Amino acid sequence: MEAYKANRMIGVILLLLSIGAWISVYSQVQVMGDPDMLARCPTFFPRVGVVLLGVMSLVLIGDSFSAQAKASDEKLGEFRLNLEIVVIVVLFFVYLYVGFFRLGFFLNSVWFLFVLMLFLGYRNWLVVALVSVLLPAVLWYFFTEVANVPLPRGPLLFF
Repeated sequence: MEAYKANRMIGVILLLLSIGAWISVYSQVQVMGDPDMLARCPTFFPRVGVVLLGVMSLVLIGDSFSAQAKASDEKLGEFRLNLEIVVIVVLFFVYLYVGFFRLGFFLNSVWFLFVLMLFLGYRNWLVVALVSVLLPAVLWYFFTEVANVPLPRGPLLFF
């Protein structure tokens, strides 16, 4: 199957999924009165996510109709995923899930990102180290301090 046809089909599926999710989220909680209460409503972030999913699926559908997508598909030829790489990446995610409660969010995420980036071919050690440490730290701060979502703590007391 050509890539532009696959993108069109995936875009339609994601658009239908976003419409169904919008209906599901919209029927959960209705905020009456003050429009400022919408931002504090429990369905605010799911609504934003569903709208973004819908917009991105429309962009994918629109891009699949462009002549440029068909031309680039002919240049690329057949694209085949290397099954070994897919299996190894899936095993990395299984490790992430299993180690989540034993090592905690921070240590597990640092190790996961570091090994996965090296496996996928990034060789700049400074970039790998900075991304592996800073991204989990920023996510930890956002979830625990801003969103008040508790994350599992590992052996480190501050993370």
